[in-house]
Amino acid sequence: MWLISNSSLSLPESRGLGNVSASAYLRLYATSAIVWFHAGATAPLRGAIGGSGLVVFAYLSFLHAGRRYGHRAAVMRLTQRLLIPWAAWWLIYAAVDFRLARGVPRELTAPTSVAEMLAWPAIHLWYLPFVFVSSLGLLGMSRIIAPMHGRTKVALALVAGLGLLLAMIALPEALPFPLGQFVPALPTIGLGLVYGYCLRIGDRRRRLGYFAAIAALVTVACIPIWLWGSNTDSHTIAIAYTGGSLLMILCTLSLPRHRLSIHLSALSMGIYLAHPLAWLTLRKFIVGFTDLPYWIIALATLVLAALMTWVIRQIRYLRAIV
Repeated sequence: MWLISNSSLSLPESRGLGNVSASAYLRLYATSAIVWFHAGATAPLRGAIGGSGLVVFAYLSFLHAGRRYGHRAAVMRLTQRLLIPWAAWWLIYAAVDFRLARGVPRELTAPTSVAEMLAWPAIHLWYLPFVFVSSLGLLGMSRIIAPMHGRTKVALALVAGLGLLLAMIALPEALPFPLGQFVPALPTIGLGLVYGYCLRIGDRRRRLGYFAAIAALVTVACIPIWLWGSNTDSHTIAIAYTGGSLLMILCTLSLPRHRLSIHLSALSMGIYLAHPLAWLTLRKFIVGFTDLPYWIIALATLVLAALMTWVIRQIRYLRAIV
């Protein structure tokens, strides 16, 4: 399923959102929603909550992709924030898989493609290569896009995002990995860029109007996906994009600023990467853990993943992986 391969995440720096509190709240919601999705099949509104969290993560990932960086500096930045964490956690989860299998994992006994190997140890790792490749593509297009007027950029990004979203109607019933993960996430690239452009509008009321208009357009585009989409995740995709776009309106509002939420939000990428490991750890050491109520499983996983991330951040040579 699309959501099972979640996450995350070249999240922008808080200062880039113009509303530090909004950045913190959105990060915390997205992280918690993804963990909630993985808490168990019986979790209420599992697909809606988890899907909207994933969409918010993706929007934030592409929020600043339209800004100008030197090509070399941009590639180095992407490598540091995406490839290094991906490689580190790929090795961690590969070691865990070998340990659990007490030998060669079953997934490796049959022919495996390069694409499947990118996320083999933990399927949620698909997201980092997705954002990396997408960002490189945008970087390659930057010389063409840069001379254009700002409104032209917004229009092109909006048309691309909504066009790709409407194309979800034509998705077949099921897609092979990694297309089943990559394709539903494609609209977030254009829509994330649109949000990034609109955030630069100085007048708060105009900014709010633009964000509300984007949410309305996305909601309208999701109606035919809900009604006529043939993919097994069509309903989830429609709810996820509608909910995620509505949540992005928080970027335009004046929200109370709490130091704790800002500090916790800084752990969001690490929580996303570590939460399957946290879940496995709890399952191993707590008898009957998977039989507990879903909210306890989700809360315990979230807390342990946050603690793991905090510890890793205290270690000088490991902090780069979270």
